[in-house]
Amino acid sequence: MGRERSKQIMFFVNEEEYEAIQQRVKMTRLNRSDYLRTMALKGIIYQEDLESIRQLAYEINKIGVNINQIAKLANEKGTVYKWDLNDIRKKLDQIYRLFGEIAKPKTDKEIRKALKKELEKIKKEIHSA
Repeated sequence: MGRERSKQIMFFVNEEEYEAIQQRVKMTRLNRSDYLRTMALKGIIYQEDLESIRQLAYEINKIGVNINQIAKLANEKGTVYKWDLNDIRKKLDQIYRLFGEIAKPKTDKEIRKALKKELEKIKKEIHSA
């Protein structure tokens, strides 16, 4: 059974270039061959920041829990406390910041605009509660 890739390409770099390549390879968690091949063919390696996405999902879940608690109180007692609403506003601001950190430059403006629009709807619903 032969290799999938039978052609070899070699090139030389100086020590500084070598170290820079090694650092970039480590950041992508690819092996050097995969990194160099991808860069040569596509010119870009997209690495998702999954930890930021997990953190964002966690924050969104916390807000959902808070909104459910406030809705339950409002249904039971007919009132909502201002500190509950302020807590939700703070958490919404955290989500804005997290999205700003994980949004990629190409789509940053579009993502921020869409998120801002959706979160403004949520804020209005909270204010009217």
